[in-house]
Amino acid sequence: MLLSKTSLRSWLITAMCTVAVIPATTLSYLLADRGAEQRAERSAERMVRLGSFLGRSVDTFIAEHRRAVIQLAQSVAHSIEYGSDDRLRDLLAFHRAYGDFNTTLSTDVKANILASTIREAGTPVQWVVSADNVSDRNYFQIAKATESAFVSEVFLGRGTDVQVLIVAVSAPIQLSDGSFAGIVEGSLVLDEFEGLFTAEELPPGLEVMLVDQRNRMIHQSTGLRFGPLTQISDSSWARDDPQGIERPDGYITAAAPAGSGWRVLMRLPRDRIASQRWGEFRFALLWAALALLVTVAVAIGLAAFISHPLAWLDQEVSALDPEQAQAPEAPRLAPPEIRRIAMHLKEVTQRLRVSYSALREAVDRGETLQAQLTNTVREREAEIAERTADLVEANARLEVLSRQDGLTGVLNRRALNEGLECAARSAAREGTPLSVLLIDVDYFKHYNDHYGHLDGDDALRRIASALQESCARPRDVVARYGGEEFAVILPQTPFAGAAQVAERIRAALARQRMPHERSPLGLVTVSIGFATAEDCTRHVGDPLVKAADEALYLAKTQGRDRAVGAPSVKHLRSVGDAG
Repeated sequence: MLLSKTSLRSWLITAMCTVAVIPATTLSYLLADRGAEQRAERSAERMVRLGSFLGRSVDTFIAEHRRAVIQLAQSVAHSIEYGSDDRLRDLLAFHRAYGDFNTTLSTDVKANILASTIREAGTPVQWVVSADNVSDRNYFQIAKATESAFVSEVFLGRGTDVQVLIVAVSAPIQLSDGSFAGIVEGSLVLDEFEGLFTAEELPPGLEVMLVDQRNRMIHQSTGLRFGPLTQISDSSWARDDPQGIERPDGYITAAAPAGSGWRVLMRLPRDRIASQRWGEFRFALLWAALALLVTVAVAIGLAAFISHPLAWLDQEVSALDPEQAQAPEAPRLAPPEIRRIAMHLKEVTQRLRVSYSALREAVDRGETLQAQLTNTVREREAEIAERTADLVEANARLEVLSRQDGLTGVLNRRALNEGLECAARSAAREGTPLSVLLIDVDYFKHYNDHYGHLDGDDALRRIASALQESCARPRDVVARYGGEEFAVILPQTPFAGAAQVAERIRAALARQRMPHERSPLGLVTVSIGFATAEDCTRHVGDPLVKAADEALYLAKTQGRDRAVGAPSVKHLRSVGDAG
């Protein structure tokens, strides 16, 4: 049996006040006793995470600028080899891209400074340094000796108006033949680390220090008074305490490693946390009192409105069952609000019965439609699979056409470039020679003018066929280079083998005896230039083509209808004369 109206109200008020008072009192006590301890634990955990973040930030900062200096050294080496050496231009462009460097410089082999820049008012400009030789600096000596990039220890910079702490990042200028051509160097002023230490919001009162591998101060937060490169071994900062543990001197400490043996040290005074204990306690008591007042008011109101109609509402809700014929009438003393609820519940019951019947019919129709949809989906999937197969086949045909010369049927210029790059990588990896032939049809413009373009196209097709017959190995590549020019790539072929292939091509074309009345030779002939790389690198392709092109030019100047070989750009020799 339900409680009476009066007893239910009293029970609700008592229960809700008890539920509110006990947790509020307990919470206030726990906050007063544990507030400072929890804050200390959270601060310690955050310090450990923050230390790791700052350490990674320093490592990332140094690593990014080290990679940038390496790229600058490679760019300068490239400019030297191609005769466009302009150190000041390269340094200014680099300095504008990497504004964290205070100065940059570049030297020759003997450490003489050839160019240097400095950042003034945020803009890199040319810098005339007081010293013109840096052979005594370890960033020159070590970069030269190890042939690799070097990040120095922290030192006091020289040559500027103000002495500052600097980390030098240098890299050797290595030419393609392996020779040393000097260094490039950039000086990172440690004041730039200020942005790293302020990017993350620091807890109030937290002190941060960055020390190098020799326990020397190289950066510190505002308020600390250590001098640059001061040894901290004798100070409280040097104590090796566990992470996030309170020390006897009242500090919570944390440390995290950074690159090159550097460390990020942090400490937070415990009294900065404990001072907030009583404020948190008073705040908790205030909220507990407010919660109690609100609970009493809510409990009184709920008890007044819930106790009387509770039993009837239970019966009215039971009438929502579609199987029940009629819902009971509302109690005679029920308030108008409850009667309106009863009326709405009756309407909902009737709608539920209608909806239930319609839902059963809809479920049956849905099962039928689902079966039809399943069959349709299967049919569409089969159709899609068939069209996908057609599309794959069409794409394969299109890929073949995109790599094939439409006139001659041999590979086109795009496929030639890809094949040459692949052959160069294979030759460099396997340590085998690589040869390239360039073939040009002699007096072909005169042939077109005399016989017409249709006969000219037919002649090109016959020449392409002769090339393919002469280069029958699976890895040989025959391609149209452009116009009346063809190219042949011969992997694993030395100079002598390339000469034999060139002569085989000339002989094959001679056997066809295609007439050419506008040629002094009377027949269609070709001039061939070829070059061989015995010791390959992955970038040998372009120089090899250039050498073959120069040999082709020499073959034409010597009278055409011949093959001329160029083992290197500087050494060309003929291997065939006109018959």
